[in-house]
Amino acid sequence: MTSKTVDRAPYVETVARVCAQVDAEQGRRFVIYPVHDRLQALSKDRPDDDVLRALADACGYHMRRSARDVPFACGPFEPLFVFGNQDDTANVYPMPLDSVEHDVLDVWSACTSHDAMHPLVRSRLCDLLWVRRHSGPKLWFREAVLAYLDLADTPVDVLERSAGLTRAVDICKETRQQDLLDRVLASLARVVRESLSRTTDEFGIVARGLDALAESGFECAEIMSAASEVYCDDPWQVSRLREIALKIAPNEQERQRLQAERVEAFEAAAEAADGLLRFSHLSTALEIAESAGLTSDSQRLRNKLENTDAMEDAHHVEVSGEIDMTEMRAEVDSILGDGDLREALLRYGALLPISDPEETREEVAAQRNAYPLQSLVTQIRIGPHNSAVVLPSGHEMRDAAEIGERDAMRIGVFAAVTGKLATDEIQRRYEPGSAELTECIQNTIITPQIAQRIARSHERWLDGDCTSAVSVLIPTLEQAVRNICSHVGINVTKAPQTTTPTSEARTLQPLLAELEDFLGTTRHRYLQAALTDRWSLNLRNNFAHGLDAEATPEQYIVLFHIACVLFFAAECALAANDGN
Repeated sequence: MTSKTVDRAPYVETVARVCAQVDAEQGRRFVIYPVHDRLQALSKDRPDDDVLRALADACGYHMRRSARDVPFACGPFEPLFVFGNQDDTANVYPMPLDSVEHDVLDVWSACTSHDAMHPLVRSRLCDLLWVRRHSGPKLWFREAVLAYLDLADTPVDVLERSAGLTRAVDICKETRQQDLLDRVLASLARVVRESLSRTTDEFGIVARGLDALAESGFECAEIMSAASEVYCDDPWQVSRLREIALKIAPNEQERQRLQAERVEAFEAAAEAADGLLRFSHLSTALEIAESAGLTSDSQRLRNKLENTDAMEDAHHVEVSGEIDMTEMRAEVDSILGDGDLREALLRYGALLPISDPEETREEVAAQRNAYPLQSLVTQIRIGPHNSAVVLPSGHEMRDAAEIGERDAMRIGVFAAVTGKLATDEIQRRYEPGSAELTECIQNTIITPQIAQRIARSHERWLDGDCTSAVSVLIPTLEQAVRNICSHVGINVTKAPQTTTPTSEARTLQPLLAELEDFLGTTRHRYLQAALTDRWSLNLRNNFAHGLDAEATPEQYIVLFHIACVLFFAAECALAANDGN
């Protein structure tokens, strides 16, 4: 199959007929993809017609605006479909442009030389041939640009006209053809003006056109002003137009003004919104202000962001379901046993509400496999005072965040059901006063002072003052951890990072990390998730730093259970010393 064997006229007529059919079809845009679909359908009816298949393939490429990460011989053109196979191969359609055989290139070349070839298809063929540098490096760039100029005057969809002209701009710059570039820019400006006067639904076309004009040094202030009047309500559109204007800003003062207008657009949108939408707009405004060095704007926006209720009415999720309370009480009875208060506290402390960390990792991996799109979406975790952490797909902290979230959910369910029933049952059975609880939860590691504060915290919880109960219990638990560390030979102080010959106390997180061998992996992970993991409950840090103002009954239940866990661990440490 070569150009000498191609009778062009029948194929030119076929393309013209297909284009006319697409143009006449109501409700369908006159772009190149339906032309491809019809040509491909015809080629399937004529499987031996290599010319028709070559024309269909040419119309099947997807043209990208940026082509910097693809092979030189592919330019902006990439296959429409790539399907992976189980054997790590791929089905690709059409064939990558740098792999197209010369016989096919010859067919494309022969068909472009016919004057009656529709400009939509002719411009595509000429551009493909230019990208492949077919029959010499200088042959096709002018033909491609002229074909795109013809396309701009053809009644096809404005999407094709604007895309063709912006592509022609790139070709002119690549070949340094200023005479052609001037013609292309004038035509592109006309298309953008027509779009602005016709509708407000073509922002993408206007923005891409203005971007190409601005980057090429074309005088487009008048068009930019008109676009700013048409697209003045959406902050993203306002910001995009100001970004384009930055490319032609004459001085730093003008650049600062344009950046300030971007900030103002998002800040104004935030004032008209609430919840997550307000948070999103303020975050974007702050990002722009900080990147542009607008210090006073940054300070004002950060203050607004910190005082925004990002979750608004989404703080609580209600889930209904039936729980067999008889069965749950039987389970709690089996946990606590039928001994005295001390035995019940020890048995309760032996209970762990989360799974082995390795099992949790496997669950997270299974969740990703079941719902792969979730793992591809960038996550934003909103913390105290609306501090936000952005976790793109594949981020090194994504696993830790998802594991922490899953553990926090399990601990929360435990606190609301099993933990609450067990805590209530302990109170119902034994009605321990402060002195009795102090006596029952102490040993040589959990000292009387520690036990007394646990009991005092319990009293405040019984009085309904959860915040005071938690405030007393958190530092008490940390002291208990330090005592366990000292007992098993872990240093609770360290040398400071200075030349001063003194030492300082180690923080809770590294102490828990060194306790893992003694506590066991799951028990260690429970304490870490509940007390110090930023991705999970993190109760110790949130309350110690004043990030949680009010405590909930569920938070107290978790901390009281941890007191029992540490009591159990202390008893294990003492038993180990005794050889038991």
